[in-house]
Amino acid sequence: MPRPGSSGATADSQPRTSVRPTSRSRRSSTGSSGTCAFHASTFPRCSRSSKAFDGYWEDPEFEPYDPARDRERFECARKVERPQAPFELLALDVNPYPHQQEILDRLTAERDLHCRWKNLVVAATGTGKTVIAALDYRRVRRAWGEARLLYVAHRREILHQSRSTFRAVLRDGSFGELWSEGERPVGGKHVFASIQTLARIDLDGLSPDAFEVVIVDEVHHAEARTYERLLAHLRPRLLLGLTATPERADGEDIRRWFDGRVAAELRLWTALERGLLCPFQYFGLHDDVDLSAVQWKRGGYDPSALERVYVLSREIAVRRVRLVAQALADKVRDLRGMRALGFCVSVRHAEFMAEEFAKLGIPAVAVSAQTPMADRERALRRLKDREVNVVFAVDLFNEGVDVPEVDTVIFLRPTESPTVFLQQLGRGLRLAEGKACLTVLDMIGRPSRRFRFDLRFRALLGGSRAGLERALREEFPVLPPGCAIRLDRDAHRVVLDNVRQALQQNVRSLVDELRVLADELGRPPRLGEFLERAKMDVDELYRRRGQGVLTWSRLRRAAGIALPPPGPDDDALAAGLTRLVHVDDEERLGFLPLHARVSWTTTSNFCSRCSTSASGALGHPTVTSGHRWRACGPTRLRSTSYVS
Repeated sequence: MPRPGSSGATADSQPRTSVRPTSRSRRSSTGSSGTCAFHASTFPRCSRSSKAFDGYWEDPEFEPYDPARDRERFECARKVERPQAPFELLALDVNPYPHQQEILDRLTAERDLHCRWKNLVVAATGTGKTVIAALDYRRVRRAWGEARLLYVAHRREILHQSRSTFRAVLRDGSFGELWSEGERPVGGKHVFASIQTLARIDLDGLSPDAFEVVIVDEVHHAEARTYERLLAHLRPRLLLGLTATPERADGEDIRRWFDGRVAAELRLWTALERGLLCPFQYFGLHDDVDLSAVQWKRGGYDPSALERVYVLSREIAVRRVRLVAQALADKVRDLRGMRALGFCVSVRHAEFMAEEFAKLGIPAVAVSAQTPMADRERALRRLKDREVNVVFAVDLFNEGVDVPEVDTVIFLRPTESPTVFLQQLGRGLRLAEGKACLTVLDMIGRPSRRFRFDLRFRALLGGSRAGLERALREEFPVLPPGCAIRLDRDAHRVVLDNVRQALQQNVRSLVDELRVLADELGRPPRLGEFLERAKMDVDELYRRRGQGVLTWSRLRRAAGIALPPPGPDDDALAAGLTRLVHVDDEERLGFLPLHARVSWTTTSNFCSRCSTSASGALGHPTVTSGHRWRACGPTRLRSTSYVS
């Protein structure tokens, strides 16, 4: 539940109390106000402690404490650290954490200064996205009055949790009606609806302006037809999207629903560095399972083929279970005190793991989408109470599950998707009392040559593939405080070889990939489509190879796609492009088309359709006013909607 008090309240982040005395003087060991002088060379520990103290003192998470003014508020916050009866919360005020207030301030600036009322908030799992939405709605309601609300999510659990959060923030125990699985709203002014229910209704019977505020949770699903149909129909005064992982595996850009912008962003790395999430200890363990010959289907391993390896190949499956159990015993030690989520390849795999763990004396259950809601909730309660120590599932708990006490996450399948990896990792990153860190076990086998380990690690760490290769060689020297990534010898070799293989993509392999994609699409691919297929960033394509710089136009010509011949300044323009691929400043990107038309008119032919260069290094079309970029992790950029 959200934590009342000035330091903030979240439904999915652990409350913390942070206060400091109003006086800037510091107490000596005798208790009197004063200062202490020492020489750093004589007392090095004191010097380090002083620097640490100064850092904490200036940390925005702390605020001045005046007993006469703040005692009652502090006592309320302290009680919530050890929750009493839940009905007490409605009598207390809910205020944002500093990081939540920053996001709320950015939303205010977007609307009041720039008149942008379609806002996308990207915030790491566990930082309180739902509370931010509720606090934002509270402000809007005070300004607009009733403010008719539609809150959309794809899971019933998310709807229940979100409505509870709104009730706590608004201090209204009857706020909101559910529209899901047979429940229909009566008043219809404040509705928490499942997208599945909304997909079945005739939208002609729903006025586009029926709701003044529309909030879409887990909005990375917005490119699905059900969401697209709804968002294209509605015309709210305010649209707010919430997600921790805006990047989609299909390369579609959800920002198109939000005027191409992210209003506020708090990524996983930043949240870990600021201590907003629990630090993790990641262990990559080699399980000696050969997946190199497993069928590859639709951009990943065939789940049924993986199931045959992990379940039906009895000897391999049982040996792997024992290896996982032994690893847990080594890393976690107190297995009966553990609260773990295990992510499996299929329902049958989850059931198999639960059965085998039970045989080993580790209480475990398996749940799936077919499991009745009451049984799912009971399984999580039993996990929280340590009646069972592991809950095995497939993708059921990727989103919307709030069990902060989870202290162990087990990856029992090869997870290439960075979005799925971060979602599942995030299940254990919430802060909880007595939880020092999250233990992560990742079982690593011998992968297919098409499998990419770099995608998940770059989603977590950011940076380029070359930077990841260097971090692997140096055993991840730079991580947020309290975090560690450790690979055993064989797993380290497998992952490093895989990343190096991804780095060594030559022109021939890229040409082959482009030809295959063109055949599948039945037309020349766009740059964004190719980058998504090849799992490349722009700067990895536009770089020097051999005697010159590879460009999109040169790659297409090599693949046999008809293009005008290169212009006389092809080499110079190609070299110049390598200096532009890092640019993400919108004003500068908007200036480039104008500059391109003025500077290159004498040396390039122009497309009659879009008036941009159709020859030279850039090809057709080049930098255009419609060219967009999206952030891909902390530092990467990837083209999404233009062809260069």
